[in-house]
Amino acid sequence: MKKIVGIVSVIISLTLGSAVQGAEGLDPFRWLRSQPLTFFDLGVIRLDRDITRVSRWLLDAELLDAKPAAGVQVAGRRRSIIAFVSLEYPPDRRTGKECRRIFRRVAHRLIGGAPEGPGRASWYLQSTFFPQGREWTRPIPDFADRLVKLVQLQIVLASTPDEGIKLRAKKVSCVGTLDADLASVRLEYTN
Repeated sequence: MKKIVGIVSVIISLTLGSAVQGAEGLDPFRWLRSQPLTFFDLGVIRLDRDITRVSRWLLDAELLDAKPAAGVQVAGRRRSIIAFVSLEYPPDRRTGKECRRIFRRVAHRLIGGAPEGPGRASWYLQSTFFPQGREWTRPIPDFADRLVKLVQLQIVLASTPDEGIKLRAKKVSCVGTLDADLASVRLEYTN
C-alpha cells in the first residue's frame, strides 16, 4: 500500500512540475492563439462594439451633456443577451414616449447596414454572430427568428448623479427586440 501511495505521489509531482514548467515557458502569443473562441463570444464582442459605437453617435445626435453608458450583458438564467444604452436625461423628458423614440433610433442605427426588408434584424444578428467570408449552415430550425428573440435592446433614461442623490428620481427603461414595433417595446418605470 505504501508503495502505491509513493508511486502516485511521484506521478503527481512529476505532472505538476512539468505543468508549471510548461506554463512558464509558454509564449502568450501561442497560448492565446490556442484558446477556442465560440460564435457566442464573437457575437457578444461584435454586439458590444456596435452598441458602443451607436452610443457615441447618440451623444452628438441627441446633444447629450454626458456620454451614455453602453454595453452588453449576458443574462444566463433568462437565456438572453441584452445590448443596453443608459442616458442621463432631464426629468421633464424622461417619458415612455421619449424612451421608445430613442429605442427606435438606436435599433435603426444598429441594423442600418443590413439590407432593407422585414428580415433586417435577423440579417444583422447573423452577420454579427457568424464569422465573415464563409457560408455557415444554421444548425437549428428557425435559427434567424430565434436569434432575434434572444437579443434584446434596452434603453434607460436615467437621472444625473446629482439629481439622483437629492431626490428619488424616476428612471424610465424600455426593452424589446431589434425588430420590435414601438407598441410592443416594454416600458418600466422605477424610482
